[in-house]
Amino acid sequence: MSGPGTAWTRFVRDEQGTTMVEFSIAAMLVFVLIFGTIDWTRFHYNRARLKHAVREGALYASRMSTDLFNTATVETVTRNALVGSAAERALGTVEVLSTGTDGEDPRVQVTWRNFPLTRATSLVIKAAKLDVVTAELHVEQQ
Repeated sequence: MSGPGTAWTRFVRDEQGTTMVEFSIAAMLVFVLIFGTIDWTRFHYNRARLKHAVREGALYASRMSTDLFNTATVETVTRNALVGSAAERALGTVEVLSTGTDGEDPRVQVTWRNFPLTRATSLVIKAAKLDVVTAELHVEQQ
């Protein structure tokens, strides 16, 4: 009983390799979830590092005497507060702004712009590569 219908029937009923196909479909979903979680975590970790550095710079600037206020020193303190390599500290732009005058609510604002929060080769998070983090504090009266 051989014929064209029996070969096709055997081919359709053959289940060899179905496990491999099912695994490949499930593995793609699992890998997207794993790498997405890694990218998401790295994004938030880098943002927290940046927030810490900006706050440290603003805190340092708020404690400086108004006579000795120097934006270059505040920028250096802010960059040095970033946990990481010297190459990372050089990325982006740190801006220091002192507002108000004596007796009129003096404040200092430190902003770090264009810091790459995720690498260009990230797998999942493509939209949020650059961010702006700002900290503002009252200047202590002396």
